[in-house]
Amino acid sequence: MKGDALKNTSFPVRLLAALILGAAWPLAFAPFALWPLAIVLLFGLFWLATTEERPRHAAALGAVFGFAAFAAGTSWIAITLHNFANMDWVLAGAAVAALMGALLGGFMHI
Repeated sequence: MKGDALKNTSFPVRLLAALILGAAWPLAFAPFALWPLAIVLLFGLFWLATTEERPRHAAALGAVFGFAAFAAGTSWIAITLHNFANMDWVLAGAAVAALMGALLGGFMHI
């Protein structure tokens, strides 16, 4: 059955799927406003997590989705730094990367 084939995919492939779903998450909000996409993405994450046999793997799928959504959603910070603080694009990108690194480091420390 086709559903079983998708259910039995390897865990790294499922992580990649969660990463792609999370990276698409900001498209559901302004300025793109593709709000039905949010429903589809959450359904995809729910399906990935509930068909996982190990709870730890399901939690990892959610964490990867959340990190990808956060990482893709922080692009507005670089745009704001460039437009309103008159930063160069490289410097604004470096500032966002440093912020993400600090947040990820703090999260991993907990």
